[in-house]
Amino acid sequence: KIAATAKQKIIELQSILEKYFDKKIIIFCHFEEQLKEIVKKYNLQGISGKSSLKKKLTIYNDFNNNKITVFVTTSISNEGVDLPQANVVIQLSGDRNNPIEEKQRLGRLLRKKNQKTDLYFYNLITKNSIEESFAVERASYI
Repeated sequence: KIAATAKQKIIELQSILEKYFDKKIIIFCHFEEQLKEIVKKYNLQGISGKSSLKKKLTIYNDFNNNKITVFVTTSISNEGVDLPQANVVIQLSGDRNNPIEEKQRLGRLLRKKNQKTDLYFYNLITKNSIEESFAVERASYI
């Protein structure tokens, strides 16, 4: 958990958000505390399994209708959600060694919408940690 929630990731996140300020971005976190920290620091919308259905649907609709350009989520947005507007997915933390989760998150980008061509998937990992080996293992399945 220490590697997955490393503070350096928040610093890197800021540079990615600045770089893609004009894109539609989904930020995935495994830990609720990390989601709350990012929502507060960057004044973003965020949803988790604890969020009401109404809040989840509102954020998904606002994202798809360009009312918001970025939101933070947990694994609840991995599947069963149509977010074809996404151009950038940032994975700050994931479910340890779960290749299916990574494929599902990548799938948020690969939905066809208006012939989008610029797609970016960031997997922020802590170097020289167990998280690094998990990321390599997950990537081998893609």
